[in-house]
Amino acid sequence: MAKSVGSAAKSSSRLCLTLVSVTTPMAPKTPLPTKFAVAEKHTMSFLRCEDYTDQRGRQNIFGWRSKGDRQTAPLAGPYNVRVCGKRLQLTGEERLTLVRAKVERAKKHFHDLEAELDTFRDRYQTIQVGKRDTKTWEVGPPYKIQQVPIVSFNILTTTGDAIHNLRSALDHLAYQLVLVGTPGMEPSRQVEFPIAKDVATYEADKPRKVKGMRQEAIEAIDVLKPYHGGTEAFWKIHELDNIDKHRDLFKTGTDWLVEGDWVPGTGAYLLKTSDPHFAGIWMTEVEKEIYLRPSDSFGDPEILKRNALLPTVKELVYFVDELVRTTFRALLE
Repeated sequence: MAKSVGSAAKSSSRLCLTLVSVTTPMAPKTPLPTKFAVAEKHTMSFLRCEDYTDQRGRQNIFGWRSKGDRQTAPLAGPYNVRVCGKRLQLTGEERLTLVRAKVERAKKHFHDLEAELDTFRDRYQTIQVGKRDTKTWEVGPPYKIQQVPIVSFNILTTTGDAIHNLRSALDHLAYQLVLVGTPGMEPSRQVEFPIAKDVATYEADKPRKVKGMRQEAIEAIDVLKPYHGGTEAFWKIHELDNIDKHRDLFKTGTDWLVEGDWVPGTGAYLLKTSDPHFAGIWMTEVEKEIYLRPSDSFGDPEILKRNALLPTVKELVYFVDELVRTTFRALLE
């Protein structure tokens, strides 16, 4: 504990002191909780706080690392730190950094996904499945023996987190392009990276979503064809994000045993569907055999034309990363 009186107090406190030159802030107004989610998804950060920078905008911060009761090497500095307040004139590289934060988070989710999936590779469970009565909803004979893959609920939700961060990165990019195109104007709440189900819908919806961007930025987006039937990666991100965010957990096959230590009873849930979003996790030979197996209730042959979960997420993460770092870097200046 730091000493409280005399010169001893100064020497003790200096070990953990960070010197910051700031003016006294006014108490910020608290935005509604729902506004935080909207701002974080579509813009570059949380809602701005009350302005107390008095036009200065930047402040130098000095500090020292401390370990226990002794001071170690000083932090590299001074840091030229941007503070919350009036909208500041950012460089293109700074804008790129704000957008890439979302992409890097998606990468983190992908690597976590890879690591957890390794523990489930080649794990299958043989179960006895009965037929459900459509009137009473009770399960009974005839029974059949079935081998199903095992996965965890955490894998399904982590996949959704990765996809959502990619969609958010594209929306943050659109927001920054509007700030560059019309300095000083607050972007409309309808600004987002335009992605549509077809070219006609894209052309109809695009004007309100790109309002305020420079013409060259709009043309750069047009060239990418971000709609179903154009560059499919955009449509995959958009549709998968909507599925996970508004509708349902991702399905990776017709029959999967999904584990969770919070699941009542056995700790596992038999997840069945006739229309999965992915063709398995890795699309191994065993998975293909399972999907090809005939079933009275399931067995959609179109599943085999879809992509497996892990390769799809990897493809989309590095697609957005490359897009942000190369195609739009110069347009953020």
